[in-house]
Amino acid sequence: MSDAFTLWALPPDTIRLLVRQSGLVGDVTARPARGTAIRRRYEALSPAEQRLARRLPDDPTVVTQAAFVQLAPERQALLLELALDEHQHHRAGSLKDKTAPPPDPIAYRLLTARNRLPAATPVEIEPYATRPETGHASRRLGLGLGQRDGTTFLELSARASYHDLLEPDAGYTPDAQIELLSVALRRYKGSDRPSLDRLTLLDITSLPPSNALTPRPAWRLHAGWAPYPRSNCPNCAAFTLSGGMGLAAETRWPWRTVWFGLPGLEFDSGNEFAGDYRVGSAILAGALLQWAAGWKLLASATWLDYRLGETGTGLRAAMSQHLALDRDLALRLDWRYLEGVHEFQLGVRAYF
Repeated sequence: MSDAFTLWALPPDTIRLLVRQSGLVGDVTARPARGTAIRRRYEALSPAEQRLARRLPDDPTVVTQAAFVQLAPERQALLLELALDEHQHHRAGSLKDKTAPPPDPIAYRLLTARNRLPAATPVEIEPYATRPETGHASRRLGLGLGQRDGTTFLELSARASYHDLLEPDAGYTPDAQIELLSVALRRYKGSDRPSLDRLTLLDITSLPPSNALTPRPAWRLHAGWAPYPRSNCPNCAAFTLSGGMGLAAETRWPWRTVWFGLPGLEFDSGNEFAGDYRVGSAILAGALLQWAAGWKLLASATWLDYRLGETGTGLRAAMSQHLALDRDLALRLDWRYLEGVHEFQLGVRAYF
């Protein structure tokens, strides 16, 4: 089977290959991780039950309080099972280097209370990611037509792997992006040769919506060459290394939307900067809207404050839409503001 791949093989690609072979794949069973089970059961609770669930993992005396005792026995059992999973989930992380874990009086009290109750109301634990072979292929080619400050360009892009925030979630972890070796070349009107617009070595973004029971940070990391147009160099690109960490939150009305804010740092290196570099803080904020399963919009703005090298402030903004026409074919619409320069592009993307 390795003959089907040339330079590399990604896990989803190997699964797609296996599924295409007759008789190799039988029944498919989802086995959610403990963290997924905790989050799904927490989402199934009422607001009052969620308040109890946040206290139970560290305070077993909650089972004696009126707010807990008044619940139906099945709901009490569900809360205790959730509290046990959450308590043991955190305790396992703190005991990784210990061969003989000490006694756990909290778990003992939670188990004792649970054993006095009947079976809990079942909660369907559905994985957040769907079966990998149902998603788009990992590699991508794109062709686009656009304008930057009134100058028309034709763009050819390619990506070695994997998935970005705007592409459909089927087969991939929602609200997460991993891109490796992505490149875009442009031919501007009046130019006799193509120029590099951007070259991404690595871009990872994770925007897990946080909740009070299992708060998780949102974060991003980017390394590669990005466009930094100037009046004397409209098509210049510079190496950039940036990252940030913050929070993301989810709303469901009128569409599912993930809001995020990520303070961080940025380093840019290029001949167009005074001293050939600049370093400063960055604040990225935005929203990821999902209008339909194959239709998403991402709007973001980044405020930059450079204090080393070439000093000064800057603003970048972007708005992109992705519409999946088929599993491996999509339309993309992009608008970007790059520290004083506007550009617009419409293109088609194919996955293979």
